[in-house]
Amino acid sequence: MSSQAGDVTRTLRKLQGLVRQPRSGVATARSGKVPDDIATADFRWLYLGPEAGQAYREALAAVLGDLRLEHLGQDGAEEALWRFACQCGADRATDHAGPFVREHARDVLDVVCYLTVEQLNVETETITAAGLRLLPTASEEVPRFRGRLVPAPPVGCVAAVRVSGTSYERMAERARAAGEHGLRVLRIALRAERGIHDDQLRFGLGEAYAFDDQLSGWARRPGSAFPLTLVGSGGELAGSQAVAALPYVPGSRLERKAGRAVRWIERAMLATEPLDRLLYLFFALETLLGDKGEGEKAGLVTLRRAVLGNVMGPGFTHPSGTYRLYDEVRSAAVHGSEPPEVTEAEVRLFASDVREALDQYLRYAREHGLTRQGQLLDALDSHPDRPQIIQWIRDNGGDMWDKYLDKISPETAPGDGANG
Repeated sequence: MSSQAGDVTRTLRKLQGLVRQPRSGVATARSGKVPDDIATADFRWLYLGPEAGQAYREALAAVLGDLRLEHLGQDGAEEALWRFACQCGADRATDHAGPFVREHARDVLDVVCYLTVEQLNVETETITAAGLRLLPTASEEVPRFRGRLVPAPPVGCVAAVRVSGTSYERMAERARAAGEHGLRVLRIALRAERGIHDDQLRFGLGEAYAFDDQLSGWARRPGSAFPLTLVGSGGELAGSQAVAALPYVPGSRLERKAGRAVRWIERAMLATEPLDRLLYLFFALETLLGDKGEGEKAGLVTLRRAVLGNVMGPGFTHPSGTYRLYDEVRSAAVHGSEPPEVTEAEVRLFASDVREALDQYLRYAREHGLTRQGQLLDALDSHPDRPQIIQWIRDNGGDMWDKYLDKISPETAPGDGANG
């Protein structure tokens, strides 16, 4: 049995055992109706407690990560796994893990995925850095990509990537990721040739892919633009934002800082990788609320953000989410460690908060006649609401804040008079 197959079976058996245990407490992490052909008079709904719910999520990840089972897709895997959990609850004497795998597993295919490459021409088959194989568009090996997908300028060659799996969609995604890595390495390797300019290294994967002459498709290129039509209310909304009044030529040092933050925010909006977007957003927030000579920035910038949000109303986003992203993701990425993955939802939420911070930064400056960033930061650091916010963070922010808050506000530390 392969390690991958063993992982799936182990996670399924773990879930099976937890489903069959008597529930302790009343907390429910997941619940749902039992399929009609499994349900009995006494067993129509299944309730999973926190531990069983976590095992369910682990089993789902294992199923989706097994090449033999990936053809199920997200919806199919969830349906099959819920049915499995219900079977485990209804028939407690049978091992359902093995039959689940045997029922749903398919033979793993080993195929070549062909991906169009734009703005890179090759005259003969080329093996590049990272083992990427590039073919001329006229090569007999290259599928015809059916109709409008026939390789034509700006497509200059085709990348051939060998992949395995049971879902052509997932295999195409993996092939694209491997192809992008190969081109990324190729750009850097080619730059060793003095006669090649950076502008000649802007080649990239196109949208078309094929496995053979009959099986082809396309995937929207990350960062592709969608058309937008502004109607009355949209233009009015844009004009009402504080940033809309930011002049091209800044009239103060504070506006110069805001303009720099705008450029970082724009880069975040146009970037395609969640980590890149997150880093650009942090650069924007630091431009607005950071100090040039600061060492540890996470607590300082995050606390100032909370004070600004509280002062400008109606409140502030919980600062611990920003602190965690700063400490675990931003710092790891900047200092060369492997950062944990960030989700699209986390980045969207943070982006919204950074845009709001820019709006509040500009409005606060205009309302108080401030022209230098230092004036605004001094106002935040000395604001009468700041001690109450620090105390709120101590009570609700978690242990991550202790070291920073003990340093800047030892009087509010637990055990001191201010804390009772």
